[in-house]
Amino acid sequence: MSEWLTGLFWWFLIFSVLFPMIRQRIIEASRVAVMRALEQQRGSRVITMIHRQEALTLGRERGGGGPGADRRTLDPRA
Repeated sequence: MSEWLTGLFWWFLIFSVLFPMIRQRIIEASRVAVMRALEQQRGSRVITMIHRQEALTLGRERGGGGPGADRRTLDPRA
């Protein structure tokens, strides 16, 4: 029973490390595919600025806290 739990722990650890990396590569590949399709459609080069605010934690993506959470203001009353 102990060997089974040890094996399960190692598989979980490996999956927890590899899954976020694989997921990020899939996201990047899909972004590139969309940009290339747009370039072909328009016949011009596409330049993008992508603001990434996600944090990957154990295969779960955490955002920035909701709508408007990334706004910055100098007025303390706002």
